[in-house]
Amino acid sequence: IAKGVDGRIGIAYVVDATQLTGNSGDVMLIESTDNGQSFSTPLKIFDATIHEDNTFLGAFKGISLVYNNNTPNVVFEVCKQNLSGNFYPKEPAGIMHWSSLLNGSNPNKSKYIARNDSVNFLSSIPFYNAYANDFLTSICRPSIGTFSDSNYMAVVFISSTQNTRVYKYDTISYNAVYLTYTYNKGTSWTRPQKITPDELRDWTYPSISAYNFSSSLPYKANIIAT
Repeated sequence: IAKGVDGRIGIAYVVDATQLTGNSGDVMLIESTDNGQSFSTPLKIFDATIHEDNTFLGAFKGISLVYNNNTPNVVFEVCKQNLSGNFYPKEPAGIMHWSSLLNGSNPNKSKYIARNDSVNFLSSIPFYNAYANDFLTSICRPSIGTFSDSNYMAVVFISSTQNTRVYKYDTISYNAVYLTYTYNKGTSWTRPQKITPDELRDWTYPSISAYNFSSSLPYKANIIAT
């Protein structure tokens, strides 16, 4: 949930894989201009494609919404799933961004800002399997924030690393926090950079302030993580 400068309220959400047949893994946005008394008809901003084997690349758990002034910006994670509600943490995944300012038409405006399925993209980061059953994929849990200079936004997220812990029959992945930012309202994004040190191996659930005040470059992002 987020609020625009003019008071509008937005809610972005993921359609569960076992609900609303035909919309599994899709992302929706609704808005209210009367303090939440009523909301608009859901706008589909991402459409997962379901394959013949009942698998699909769709939105999963992590989703974050912020208003850049009155423009909604949504980031969400996508991963391989199936219609029974299962997901595949040992497969590549990605973080996508949607804004009403992006070119194209809905639900096909959103684009990758981080991915690990190929090195041939500016958004590419290394791929490592995600182990353990914490509903974490190889790239996940994005959080988006704006700055006092509204040309800028930043997104933080986590990614599996090569570091793992083996305990009895369980293998657990350690994660790192990455950051990417835009200087043109989301038209393009920088290559994601790891911002956590290797000495402390496991970082999860990052959150960036929805609004980051900075009076001059370099702008500062306020982030917390577990």
